Amino acid sequence: MANQPKAAPTFSIEQLDALRSRLRSSGELAGVTSEVTGATFSGRHRRSTATLRKNRRSRADEGESIMTLTVDSQGILRWHPGSVAATMRQGGRRATRRGPAVDGQMIVDQYTFDTVGLSDVYRYLSWFDEKLTPKQGLWLCQQGQLVALPRDRVSWNRVLLIIHGTFSNCQNCVRSLAKKVPGANESFLDWANNHYDAVLCFNHATLARSPLINALQLESLLPDAQQFDIVCHSRGGLVSRWWNEVACRHPERRGKVIYVGSPMSGTSLAAPNRVREAIDYFTNIGHVVDQGLDVASMFIPYLSVAQFIMSLVCSATSLVSKTPIADAVIALIPGLDAQSRVLNNYELVELRNRQPLVENYYFVTSSFRPKDVGWEFWKYFTEASTRAKSLVTGKIFPGPHDLVVDTSSMLDLGGKNITIAKSHQYNFGVNDRVHHTNYFDFRETIDFMTKVLR
Repeated sequence: MANQPKAAPTFSIEQLDALRSRLRSSGELAGVTSEVTGATFSGRHRRSTATLRKNRRSRADEGESIMTLTVDSQGILRWHPGSVAATMRQGGRRATRRGPAVDGQMIVDQYTFDTVGLSDVYRYLSWFDEKLTPKQGLWLCQQGQLVALPRDRVSWNRVLLIIHGTFSNCQNCVRSLAKKVPGANESFLDWANNHYDAVLCFNHATLARSPLINALQLESLLPDAQQFDIVCHSRGGLVSRWWNEVACRHPERRGKVIYVGSPMSGTSLAAPNRVREAIDYFTNIGHVVDQGLDVASMFIPYLSVAQFIMSLVCSATSLVSKTPIADAVIALIPGLDAQSRVLNNYELVELRNRQPLVENYYFVTSSFRPKDVGWEFWKYFTEASTRAKSLVTGKIFPGPHDLVVDTSSMLDLGGKNITIAKSHQYNFGVNDRVHHTNYFDFRETIDFMTKVLR
């Protein structure tokens, strides 16, 4: 009975082909391709997989690594280092390249990743930042579009500033805020344009630069205004807090700040010892979102993010005598390293040692707990179920979260004797609707923000 074969994977051939197609498209954004000829970040062109198999020994010297993606009987996608043959060998048997494989897993595809030289890491981060966040800088929002600020010096009274999160941009935020949520008379953006002299958007690099650097850049770009109120999502909350408590040279201009799903004490998803799990996690989220089981209005290209981090993992592995040091990858990405929820995150420690402007700060939080069968993977990465207990390394979040940020982190400002008034919070509680990328789709969020900013 011990050798009884495990249940076959549930993915159909059609589902596998659709997933391969989505991975190929998302890989192009991250500079990664699979089994097709295409330009990569480095400018080189891929060779066919058949050619790669014949030249395994030369791949390491030419700066390429191979990863294999599989799916198990629970529908959970996982990445494995090495080629298919090396990954799926058991008892001397060799798995076929696609289709059912041993140990209850099915091979989705094999991918080649360019390794990035140590001197090119920052250039790669900046390149991907430009892909994720085009039109970086400070922009004026007019009729749902980002336009350049007036050339002539303008002095406004009240200004609303929008700051986006990691892997995103203000165009996505504006798109969400320009929609009229069910039951509302107008969109939040229409409301803001009627109550503020101007609505500004700060498009900033979220990978190559830390939130502190973003905040210093923001201060240098801001025009004259009597007061800046801020709506910030995710990592944008760290940028906002650094600006409010460190970078702002005119304290009288600081207004109210609404933090939406912000990692005030970091996120477990950026913990250095969870890089491998984070890659699998992003891949599974991206697969569910792309299937249409959920609509992410503030779109994060999860599949591209997974492949981007994978490229750096492959690079880190090759940079130090081929030793697997995936844990060091987060340190290569300043924008993520600054969000790592670990005790030795000194940038975050410094920020949290400051006395926050609690009277100016407001928070929107959620604990996402999906019910849809398509989100089955969520349990593996979140809770100590029977399955997770046997594979405890898969666990990323120690408690409730909104899909990306630990819920407890959203209100954890540090400082001394900090109490956040209930009137300064809107908590969706544990629910299966509100997660990290769709806060602005709900009337409760919009009503809370308009009430605070009125």
